[in-house]
Amino acid sequence: MREYTFLVRILGGQHFPREVNNILLCLTFGGESQFKTISKGVSKTTWSSALELTWVISAEKLRNITNSGTTSCKLTCSDVGSGAPLGWVVLDLRTAKLNANRKDTRGEVFILTGSSQQEKTGSAQLQIFHSFQERSLTSAQGTTDAEVSIRKSVAAGSDEMRHSQDLASACTGFAESPPQVSALATDERPGECKDATLQDGISNLSGGNDVEPSELFRRFRMAVDLRSLQAYKSLPVNLASVFVQAFLPKDIKGIVSRGNRTPFPTPLKTFPSTDVSRGSEVALPNGYASIEFSCDVMTLASSLAAEPHMTIEIWHKERLKKDMMLGVASVPLAVLLQEPWVDRYAAVYARVSYPGEDEKKVQVAAVRVVLSLEELGLAAPPAPLAPHPLRQSTGRAGGSERPRGKAAPEEQQHAVGEGSAGGHTSPGEEEHPKQGEGAVGDQETLGPSAEEIQAAFELEVWKREAEKQWREELRAREEERLSILEAEWRNRESLRDAEFSARREAYSKLESRAREVLKDMASREAKLVAAEESLASRRAELERAAAARISEAEAAVRRLQVECEHQLELERHRNEELARSRTAAEERARSAQARADAVEAAFEEYRDSQRHTDEARLQSQLREVQDALRAAEERARVALEGKARYRQQVGRLVAEIRELKSARASEQQQLLSRLDEISARRAIGGRVAAARTHGQELQLLRRQLDELRAATAKAAGDGEDPAAGSAAAEGKENLRPPQRQKSPGSPKLAPVRAEIARLEEERRALTGTGMYEEGDPLIAEIDRQLEGLRRAEGAR
Repeated sequence: MREYTFLVRILGGQHFPREVNNILLCLTFGGESQFKTISKGVSKTTWSSALELTWVISAEKLRNITNSGTTSCKLTCSDVGSGAPLGWVVLDLRTAKLNANRKDTRGEVFILTGSSQQEKTGSAQLQIFHSFQERSLTSAQGTTDAEVSIRKSVAAGSDEMRHSQDLASACTGFAESPPQVSALATDERPGECKDATLQDGISNLSGGNDVEPSELFRRFRMAVDLRSLQAYKSLPVNLASVFVQAFLPKDIKGIVSRGNRTPFPTPLKTFPSTDVSRGSEVALPNGYASIEFSCDVMTLASSLAAEPHMTIEIWHKERLKKDMMLGVASVPLAVLLQEPWVDRYAAVYARVSYPGEDEKKVQVAAVRVVLSLEELGLAAPPAPLAPHPLRQSTGRAGGSERPRGKAAPEEQQHAVGEGSAGGHTSPGEEEHPKQGEGAVGDQETLGPSAEEIQAAFELEVWKREAEKQWREELRAREEERLSILEAEWRNRESLRDAEFSARREAYSKLESRAREVLKDMASREAKLVAAEESLASRRAELERAAAARISEAEAAVRRLQVECEHQLELERHRNEELARSRTAAEERARSAQARADAVEAAFEEYRDSQRHTDEARLQSQLREVQDALRAAEERARVALEGKARYRQQVGRLVAEIRELKSARASEQQQLLSRLDEISARRAIGGRVAAARTHGQELQLLRRQLDELRAATAKAAGDGEDPAAGSAAAEGKENLRPPQRQKSPGSPKLAPVRAEIARLEEERRALTGTGMYEEGDPLIAEIDRQLEGLRRAEGAR
């Protein structure tokens, strides 16, 4: 019965919290937990101990642990007083296997993870030595018994016992083969594997070994572990069901096969196949195999120095068609000369052809491979085995023509060789075979007897029966194990089917949910796109409308400016026309005044003749009063009509200006600052021009006033009659175009009246524009001049 021992030895620790005195250690391996307490002392951060914990597990339990994936041991530390966790660490089983073959037991330093209390110097650390090795007492005892039996059979010279022990050794060698070999060699059928192993054992029993006894032989163990496969984005299949095959080089395979009865599985194949998708990494199940063999150190070193490569093939398993190879990886074995074990990722390359291009070598995946080569110690060179008894008896029965003189020495030498290989024997046991050999040599000179032939025949029949019985037992045992494996396989397949169904259902739900989410996202995306398009069209429409309004406003402003300029031009032309009309009217008035002066002179003469009468004087006064009244009424009517007309014009202009201003204010809000600046500049320019015009007018009025004062003073010096002056004034008023009436008066008052008429007309024009009022300085100056002229006229 195979048993394995897992040993954990805690040698010490450091960087633990000072306030922690007792530490509780919990070690869990294979579902079993062990608890130990260590006292490190108060105010100490470093301590040492010699605590050992051991697990003894069977091969079946180890197989279950390996299949479940819990091959690691977890060590957890906590404070006994407060129960606070101090950290944990995981011990690997493969590292423990390698540590078992090393002589160094100082262990390794592990840093605890997940500590709630931490020193300033760093995280807590433990120095741990852990090992895992086989402890097979039953197999060792069986081997010892077999060796004792072989020694006895060799000393007695019994061919039957030798053959039985040879068969037993073959069975033992087959039974002690690693379990991974029978589990991983899935390419061969169980019956073929069994027959091949048996034939190999028989051939090794019957044949000799080519290794010389003088050479130095050692025992080695080679292990290959295919751990995981990492798929890249360039994997040809999106979801592949992969299995991996590993092939050893021919030289290494020959050395391993010659140094061991059980052949190394070729190829090393993982099973069952594992699903892997692009960009993910999966563990490869049942990818570990190891074999022990004996060979010469120099032979193995020279083979590894030749830089052999182990070939790894990645296959995609198909259900309804032939499996497809995804790629090939190559792992060099020469590194085992420097390192006892190698853990690396091997690149998997595949030939990929693209349309219109040649094939290219593309890396599609990477496989993680762990190789180890362990030296187990010295191994005795294999001793040459004796010829098969069946062949000897068959040769004798066939009458082989072998020289008689050489028969005895050859048999004697063979017997001595077996005695040396079997062990120490007594002198009596050594002499007895010699006597038997001498008798046989004497009988061979006479030929085989009938008893010998009968004994050889019976021995052959017995051997065949024994071999048949051994084969039946072996077949029954194999069928039993295969049935157990098949039942376990079925259970696992049912569990896998159930898990696969559950996952497929979950994936289908997730897929339906993903479809719904994608559908919702598509609808939302369509709505969002439609909303964006609507927003863009709305924005473009608003921009076009704003641009149209701005262009319309600018056109309206330009149109109003043009209209205003045109209106101003028309007013300017009208003013010029009025000025020309006024000039013509003044000319006509002067000519009429000349005629009136002549008429007045004639009438003056007539009046002088009639003035002296009272009736004439009263009539003249009455006429003057009536004329003055009519003139005053006419002037008042004309003034009112002109004032009303000017007010209407000014009102219309003000309304138009207000409308223009309101239109500009509503349509050009964005141009207010610029227009205000322009308006301010224009207003300043207009006020400057108005001020200049006002100054010029004032100067003109001052000159006219001076002239009037001079004329008034001159008229006052002449001393004319006031009545004549009033008649002349009435005649001046009657000379206006609307009245066309003539009144007698003095020709000396004509300039004063003309100036008064001009000032009144100018005053009416200024007040009619609406820009001047009664309190303005210009209007006040005109009123003052009119008042002075009227006083002068009244004085005359």
